[in-house]
Amino acid sequence: MTAVETLLEINGIATEDLEKVISPEGYIASDREANFGAFFGRDAAICSIFQIETYKLQKLEELAVLKPVKDSLVTMAVNQGQVVNEWRDEEPGKIVHELRDSSTKKNRQWLKNLEANNWPVEGGRLRGFESADSTPLFVWAGCDYLLLTKDQGFFKWIDPHIRKAIEWMEKYGDVDEDGYIEFEAKNKNTLINQGWKDSSDSIKTATGERPPGPIALVEIQGYQYRALMKAADLYSDKEVCGEDLFDSAYADQLRARAKELRENFNRDFWMNDKGFFAYALDGNKSQVTDITSNVGHLLITGIIERKKVPRVVNRLMQPDILSGGGIRTLSLNSPNFSDEEPSAYHLGGSVWPHDNGIIALGMEKLGYIQEAEIIRDRVIRSQVLLKRKYNIRNPELFMVDRYGHLRPYETAQQPQSWAIRSNLYWTAAISR
Repeated sequence: MTAVETLLEINGIATEDLEKVISPEGYIASDREANFGAFFGRDAAICSIFQIETYKLQKLEELAVLKPVKDSLVTMAVNQGQVVNEWRDEEPGKIVHELRDSSTKKNRQWLKNLEANNWPVEGGRLRGFESADSTPLFVWAGCDYLLLTKDQGFFKWIDPHIRKAIEWMEKYGDVDEDGYIEFEAKNKNTLINQGWKDSSDSIKTATGERPPGPIALVEIQGYQYRALMKAADLYSDKEVCGEDLFDSAYADQLRARAKELRENFNRDFWMNDKGFFAYALDGNKSQVTDITSNVGHLLITGIIERKKVPRVVNRLMQPDILSGGGIRTLSLNSPNFSDEEPSAYHLGGSVWPHDNGIIALGMEKLGYIQEAEIIRDRVIRSQVLLKRKYNIRNPELFMVDRYGHLRPYETAQQPQSWAIRSNLYWTAAISR
């Protein structure tokens, strides 16, 4: 168990940095003057989920502290996709990936470079939809917030946006009508990988090639399942919906969709010989078999069949993927493993605090308390060492090489909002 002094140190650093990543639009990804000093739907939704979990853990009563969550949901809703626009990867109901304006010098530099490379920059502003997971994460976070706060007025306003997002998952997100959310970039100049591991080399076959698209990432199916189940709970809650918007028939439809998704997912993604789920299904419905941290995100979603949960947890705790600094993004045994920058960003040599936070949160809720504490302790201790030696605060990621040596990732952004929020959850959870 990590010493109380260490927990307090991490909590203090995260608390100090929190104001740097909160803006009128909600959570931004990093400090305004950093590379990711802009609004990202995925990041804002994950930060919101972490904050809600922290709020419930601390048994707080003042709902005003959740304002960044509500602001983030509003920003995602008002920028929701309205039309089909391949240049922006926009579709009706889809939640925005990135909003970047010209308010800072760093953003102006980014916009200039992105515009030169045919990213969707118009009028000095980027509005792009290059993520397949922001939409189910928006539904998940929004339903969590409403079920907690019972804010009927806000529900009436956001209800059509939640319904449109759910419709996007079925109509546009599921390209081939097999129930899975897939992606294939429409504007090839932007992000070709549209999950949280969005670097161009993050998805590879065993022979190091990019699998054919469209690609269905493992964790996004879990997000979709969680979103459908949460929405079903929401629309069958009269205290939130009121008489006018209470819709038990719609809730039943969502649960039926979720049930079918769960059954198919546990069949199609499961690798019995590895006791783990595949990283993805490619366009031919073949499994991408790398052992990745993404699978750990499923634990909190409820999509995993009960009998498979112990095998997934056990696999995540093996030394090829659980390093001394936390869970790696990719197994050390993968032919695609790298501990050299920049390829290590998502390919194994890296450890991401928010990634580990989501995994540990799921383990804890399923009763794997000891395993969750091991992960937390390793990630927290690593961040304390990096702070003391390099003055690195709440980094998006850090490195643990193949020999177990801890070091900074040279271009890691700090402070990063989802690292801050996971650290605040962790320190609240362990010290309670």
